Amino acid sequence: MFCGVNVRFKVGQWVPSRNPSKWIIINLSLLLYSLIISFSIVVALRENDEKPTAATLYLVWNFSTTLAWCIETGLESWWSYDTYCNISTSTLPGDSEFSNRTTLQIWWKEKKEEMIELVLAIYFLIGSSMILWKLNIKKENVEEELNDVAISILAYLYACVRDSILLFRGIEADRIDEYVTIE
Repeated sequence: MFCGVNVRFKVGQWVPSRNPSKWIIINLSLLLYSLIISFSIVVALRENDEKPTAATLYLVWNFSTTLAWCIETGLESWWSYDTYCNISTSTLPGDSEFSNRTTLQIWWKEKKEEMIELVLAIYFLIGSSMILWKLNIKKENVEEELNDVAISILAYLYACVRDSILLFRGIEADRIDEYVTIE
């Protein structure tokens, strides 16, 4: 609906639900990045002269992980909306304006949690980019950032497990499709 088939195919290869193996790698990389940042914050807590460096590393980490979150949720939301509109508008008879409005209402009911997550991701991205731009953080309070990184480590562990389950289900579905043939 929004773009040509070639662009849709290329972008579709990065949609988390369509290709969880790529997102397992991305989330594991972000998990490792978070562990490195948490280590640098722990070192900074022990040595006072390292606190400004740890605070700056935290700001860059915060922005980059929030950007990855926006990309992940944005791709998923775009894909589901574009796919839903392509399927619905081709199967719904009648007035196209009514069909498009009805399609949007049905899609919103089914995907509102996904859209709320995208709005939150964009909100946090704007906040983290403003803070990064100003490099505005209290250099003395890196303990608070350690809590943020710890929560993110748990979130990336969850994302890796979720994507692994999606990947496993996809492999299982492919195996079932091999045995079930419609003639």
